[in-house]
Formats: sequence, structure tokens, C-alpha cells
Amino acid sequence: MATLRIEAATTQIDCPNCARTAEDEIKRIEGVSGARIDFLNSRIYYSFDQDTVHSEDLRKRIEELGHFKFAEEGPSARSSLPFSRKLLILISVALVLTLLGLAVEHLANLTTAGRVLIYAAIAVGGWEIVKKATIGLRHKRVDMNTLMSLAVIGAAAIGKLDEAVVVVLLFGTANLLESFSLWKFSRSLTDLHDFTSGQALLKQGDTVLAVTPESLQIGDIVVVREGMKIPADGRIASGNSALDLSSLTGEPQPQQATEGDEVFAGSVNLQGYIEVQVTAPLKDSRIGKILRMVGDVAERKAKLERLVDRFAHIYTPIVVALAVAVAVFPPLLFDGAFGVWFYRALVFLVISCPCALVISTPVAVTAALAAGSRMKAIIKGGDAIERLAQAKKIAFDKTGTLTTGALQLGQIECFDGLGQDEAIQIAASLERISNHPVAKAVRNAVSLKGLQLLSIDDLRSINGFGVEGHVDGRLYRIGGIEFLNSDDRETQPQRECSYLVCDGRMLARFGFEEKLRPETTTTISKLREQGFESVGLLSGDRREIIETLRAKLQLDFGVGQLMPEEKYDRLRTLGDNVAMVGDGINDAVALSGSDVSIAIGRLGNDIPAQHADVVLFGNSISNLPHLFRLGKRTVALIRTNIIFAFAIKVVFLGLALAGYSTIWMAVAADMGASLIVIFNSLRLLRHSNVD
Repeated sequence: MATLRIEAATTQIDCPNCARTAEDEIKRIEGVSGARIDFLNSRIYYSFDQDTVHSEDLRKRIEELGHFKFAEEGPSARSSLPFSRKLLILISVALVLTLLGLAVEHLANLTTAGRVLIYAAIAVGGWEIVKKATIGLRHKRVDMNTLMSLAVIGAAAIGKLDEAVVVVLLFGTANLLESFSLWKFSRSLTDLHDFTSGQALLKQGDTVLAVTPESLQIGDIVVVREGMKIPADGRIASGNSALDLSSLTGEPQPQQATEGDEVFAGSVNLQGYIEVQVTAPLKDSRIGKILRMVGDVAERKAKLERLVDRFAHIYTPIVVALAVAVAVFPPLLFDGAFGVWFYRALVFLVISCPCALVISTPVAVTAALAAGSRMKAIIKGGDAIERLAQAKKIAFDKTGTLTTGALQLGQIECFDGLGQDEAIQIAASLERISNHPVAKAVRNAVSLKGLQLLSIDDLRSINGFGVEGHVDGRLYRIGGIEFLNSDDRETQPQRECSYLVCDGRMLARFGFEEKLRPETTTTISKLREQGFESVGLLSGDRREIIETLRAKLQLDFGVGQLMPEEKYDRLRTLGDNVAMVGDGINDAVALSGSDVSIAIGRLGNDIPAQHADVVLFGNSISNLPHLFRLGKRTVALIRTNIIFAFAIKVVFLGLALAGYSTIWMAVAADMGASLIVIFNSLRLLRHSNVD
């Protein structure tokens, strides 16, 4: 079986409930193994068996369902209008006809002519409603359009023309408002497609052609002028520049790049002219991987969202059945007036639409994903948000997570009357030819102290041991314990040190430690303030180093010398609701063992990101407390949305049964509830504080 996965742009989709219905119907097509619709960004993701159904035939069958049409790819495919132009015209014409009808009937006393204009307004305004309802019934689907069509036709049939036309106008206007609010909502998201260039300048000989980034192939040469975005991953073939990588890393500091350096799609050329040789097509670039990651997140629904979906499947049929019972049984069994109970049944039909309920969770989840993107974080779906909210314990990896991964000079012990500054000066002068992390730490120390490097004669590297050279005719060496004589070796501490030796005598011992991230202490403090029961450290580094760091940061636990699988086992012993934060390939196993996993994403290091529920770009952990707070706020807001939407339904079902609700009131309540849920969810964006 050859399964093909397709991602495509679509025309605007009416609402989340329509998207959910479309997903279910597409999945029922023979050969389709999965379907998901991103209604905010007008995109569809579906997979199918190529041996069972042809790609073009499947596209045609999907469009015949009547929910949307496939659209051209690219930025221009995204709708420039916040709602359907056709629907706006129809509602505007219906409103004009309604006003003319009322004027003719009541001011000119031409009742028949006025009623004809009202009927015309109902026909024009209700055209799209009835059209969609017909398509739905053809596919054995009862949706909001079917219910509204029955309500409008029923109201007109029993002589309530004014109410029928109000329902048409109100429903159309509400759809326009909902589309507009969802459009504004989608615009508030971080559009990762905007990270890439709209066009690429392809160099062919002496000619430069403007092409789409998607069309670039490996080996192509593209021109990137000052201020332009690099359209694809590649290497600089000519020129040099300062690049802005903030869209990928969050680091504001420009990075210098010269001929031969690797560059990434989405980076901005801040100065000069460069030519880049493409090393990967856009879909396989760093940005392409991020886009696929984002495209997959909505498939992982929150438990509350799955619960609402299951409830919505049974809610509408039950209420429709109740509407039929309300219309039939009171007149038959209790001599009730048919017109009265038929009207109440129409109100029931309007209330039976679950739009506000269905939208209550996905809109809040999408708002949370958008808020996360402002923190340079990709949260992989609603279930990850729920687990962020539930986390009570957190374990960190050390290197690259709590620390920068770079060494810094620690304790210095000097002997034979040598001063610390002189020891550092000699050591750094020797280490000038070494790229070892220890050498870099010593050179950084001499730079911070403002000391000048000494002149060294016969300077050379001794592979595997260190460096040696002559200062004022005396032989100095710096390196490992191998440079010490046998007596000195026996007295050295069991930790990694570098030794400065002169003529066989030890003059200084240099200790090193990893540099803590500047935000580490503050981040841990904020996590404790949020009520985390336990904050600790799991690392493969030596036990004494981990114990020192645990005490320094006042952590609840710290375990060292752990292999990846041992980290996994330790995490399981911590119990439930455990978060793990890591950055290395060796953290992938441990990340998979936590209840919610967070990876520090870096260029060229994708394995942890693939195993994590949340990926933090920007090489910082300062937004971790904001992420956990976002999870808690999102879950609380989802519950509020669900309770509110359900309460509106219950209230109006009771009012309809008692005869206190009209059809237009029910429409206003139902669509109003959807709008309130949307704007309530938007509050998550306003409260997405970042550092």
C-alpha cells in the first residue's frame, strides 16, 4: 500500500464545526486514512492510499462535499478579505429589500407589494443557506444551514414573515462577524510562512530570474541582496555579510557569515551582496521542518476537545428529536395549538446547533499556540497544553539547558609564589594556538582581566596532552595531569583540572566549570513561585559536579553519571505530572519518558525537538514559567468557554419550551455565544508575557 500525505491550501471555511464535519466526511471516503483541517489558516492535511484512489479524483470528491474548494499555494492564496464577498453582497441586497418592503407596506400601504419584497429579501439572503443545506442533505448531513433553512421556511409558512427575514439577516450578519473575528484571530498568529522570502533571485549565467523559493533545487545559485531574506538553506558561494537569525534562534545579535559558511532560509541579509548555493529544497529546510511540525500539532487534540467533539455528535440529533417531539406530541396528546408548538420546535432547531460548544476548545487552543509562538515556542497541540497545566515536578538536563555549555575558569591555586594574574597570563599565552574548550576559557579569562599575551618561543601543541613553549628561556607547559611528576600526580584532586608546569614543577592548578545561563536562577525561582513541588537536575556529568550545582541552585534533587536510559528510569520514579527540559541528542530518551517534554531547539539539532511536546527556540529558558502559566490559563479558559456555551443552550432550550424565546432571539444567542467564546479566547494573546 502506497500512502501519500498531502498538504494544500483551501478557500475560506465557514466555522470550526464545519471543519470538523468536513474532516469526518473526508475520512469516510474510500482510501482516505486521515484528514485534518486548519480552518483558521485555510489549509487541509490528508493522507490516502494511491492504489485505491487517484489524487485528482479524490480532490474532486472532497470539493463535492461542499465545504470548500482547493486554492492556489503561496502567500497570495491567503484571503485578503476577512469574509465572503458574495455573502456580504447577498446580505446587503437582502437588507435593502427588507427596508424597501417595510417602507412600501407600512408607509405606502401597499401590503402585497411589501410582502413580495420581504419574500424576495428572504430568498436573496437565504440563498446561500439553502444551497449549503441542499448539498449537506445530498451527503446525508444535517448542519446549521439545514436547521436555519427549516426555521426560516417554517416561520414563513406560518405567516411570521418579519421573523423569517430577521433570522436570515441576523444569521448572515452573524456569519460575517464570526468570519471577521476568526480572520483577525488568524492574523494574530505568528505566520511561519512569513519567515520565508516571497521570491528568490535565481542566477543563471549572467541572468537573474525571479522565481518562487519552492522551485529551487539543490545546487542552484541564488542572489541575496541587502535587506532580503535567504530563500533556502545553503552555503555562501560568494561574498560575506552579517545575518539576522532572530526568526530562527531568537538571538538579536547579528551573525557574521563568509564564503563557505552554512546559512538558513528565513535569515535576513543585513549588509552587502551574497550568492548562496542551495543545499536543500525549501520543504526540507530548517524552516520547512518547523512548518511541518506546526502543521502536525493540531492533530494532537486536548482531552477536553475530544470530549466536546463526542458530546457534539450526540447533542444535535437529540435536540432535533426533541424539536420533533415538541411539534407533534403537545397538539396530539394535550390539544395544544399546532402553530404555537410548531414555532417552539423551530426555536429548538436553532438551539440544536453546537457551534459555540464545538468552537470553545479549538479556538482557545489555537490562541495558546499563538501565544506560545510569541515566546519562540512551538507547542505541539492541545494535549501538550493540558499537560503543561498539570505539571507539578520538573527535571532539567545540565549542559546546554541550565548552563550555556561553555566552560569558564573557576578556582585557581598557585604555588611557588606565582600570582594568579601572572599564572593566567602565561597560560593564555601558551593556549593561543589551541581550540580546546579549556583553552578558550583561559583566553576569555585573560581578556576579561585586560592582560596582554606574552611572547612565546618554540610554541607547539602536544597532541592529547597540551601545549608547551619557552618564556624568557624557561620551558612552560599547560595541560593535563600527564605533565606532572609522579609525586605531584598522587596529591591531585579527583576532578578535571589543567596544570601550569615549569621545568617539571607545578606552578598553578586551574579548575573549570560550566557557565550558568544568566536566566537560570531567576527561572528556577519563578517556577517555585508557581507552586512546583519539586525542581531538580538529571545529568550524565560527574556526581560531585552535579551535587555542587544542586547546592548552588538550591534544587530539590540532583543525580549525576546517568546514561540516557537511566535518566528515563529516574523520571519514572518521580511519579506523575513530571516535566523534563533538555537540549541534547542524549536527552531524547528521557524526554519521551516525561509527562510533558520541553526541548531547547538549536540549528542543526533536530532530534530532541522531534521527541518533545514543546520546542523552545531562542536558546533561552527564561520563558519556561510563562509557558506553564499559559497552560494553566488555557485550560481554565477552555472550561469557562464550555460552561458558558452549554449554559446558553440550556437556558434557551428552557425558554423555548416555555414559549419565552423567539427564533431571532435564539439565533442571536447562538451566534453571539460563538463570538463571545472567540473574543474570550483572544484574551490569551493579551496575557502572553515574554522575557
